[in-house]
This record gives sequence, structure tokens and C-alpha cells, in this order.
Amino acid sequence: VVNFFCKASRQIVDRKEYTMLTWSTSDLARELHTDRNKIDNLRNAGLLHAIKIGKGFVFPEEEVKRFLREMLDKDISNQESIDEVREEMEKVLK
Repeated sequence: VVNFFCKASRQIVDRKEYTMLTWSTSDLARELHTDRNKIDNLRNAGLLHAIKIGKGFVFPEEEVKRFLREMLDKDISNQESIDEVREEMEKVLK
């Protein structure tokens, strides 16, 4: 077990608490059986949130889980359906 000293809390913390699994665009596309363009379209539509690091993006595991729960039973197979889902979700948030 690797521990480290957290300056903010002034405590020794187990590194596992700070470990976050992230997916690259390519890895997430492969895992979801789609392509990078579809992942980029979902991110650009605001349906799938990412962290920009350098020239690329990473997707935190919890965000991917949230996305999959919210997209359950929704059609996001093409750009038109992605836009419809985004509009539907915007109406719910208003």
C-alpha cells in the first residue's frame, strides 16, 4: 500500500482514495463498440463530459457510468438522434 501526505488536509492518505480510472477517447470508443468520431460527437453535444489534457480528452469512470445510465433506452446512433436527446435533456433541466 502506497500512502502519501496530503498538504491540504495535513493527513496521511491512502493513495487508492485518489485513484481515478479514466478512459481515452480511443479506449472508450473500443469499449463501447463504436468509433472516436461518435465519442467526439457525444462530447461536443454535451452528453458525455471529459477532461481536456494536452491535445486529447480523458473520460472519468464515474462520468462514463452516469452517461450509460442516462442513455439507457435512448437512441444515439446518429447525429440527428444525438441532437434530439440533447434537446430533450435541456428541456428537463429548465
